[in-house]
Amino acid sequence: MLRDIDGSTEVRDWVACLVRPSTVHLDELGTPSWYARFNVQVLTDPNLRQLAYSEAAQASPTIEKLRR
Repeated sequence: MLRDIDGSTEVRDWVACLVRPSTVHLDELGTPSWYARFNVQVLTDPNLRQLAYSEAAQASPTIEKLRR
C-alpha cells in the first residue's frame, strides 16, 4: 500500500495505510473476536495506547515510516 501511495499528499491515503490492514485482519478473524476487544481496551487507555504504538513502531519499519 505504501508503494502505491508514495508521494501522495492526500491524508486519506496515509490513514488508509494505517487502518485498512487492521480492519481486514479483524474481519478475517470472524465473530466474536477477542483480539478486537483486547485492542479496544488497549487503545482506550492513554498509557497502554502509547506503549502499543511504541512497540508497533519498533516491530514494523512500515509503521515507523507512516508515523513520520
